[in-house]
Amino acid sequence: MYEMEKIPFDRRIFNAESVLQQIRLLQSDISQPHYRNMFKGMEVPQITAFFRDRMGWGKCHGGKTCQLGSDPVRRNQWSPDDEWIECTDLSLMREHMKSGNPFPKQNVIKFKEKNDDQNRTNGVDDDTPF
Repeated sequence: MYEMEKIPFDRRIFNAESVLQQIRLLQSDISQPHYRNMFKGMEVPQITAFFRDRMGWGKCHGGKTCQLGSDPVRRNQWSPDDEWIECTDLSLMREHMKSGNPFPKQNVIKFKEKNDDQNRTNGVDDDTPF
């Protein structure tokens, strides 16, 4: 699933519960009977141990649980990318889950000097009488 970038690996952030859900869907698929015995007895702790030990992936958001995507439950999110592991901005992570942008780059807002609503500028001119 990971190498083919299928759900839940279509984004760079995922959780073990979504992987387990996909495994159970594969096990129940009648057209692919070899998956029934391949993942028999697979549970969430085994998946998280695989992420951590075999793949060397890390938890996102400093190891704290968070709610991302369509899943309403707060879960530990995992990622193979160091950028997402170090990211602590939940809004950026949620945007990635919606749009699928590959890397966390915060948009920098550049403000332009503008006049206010009444076309006045800040400050006092030198020729203003008092």
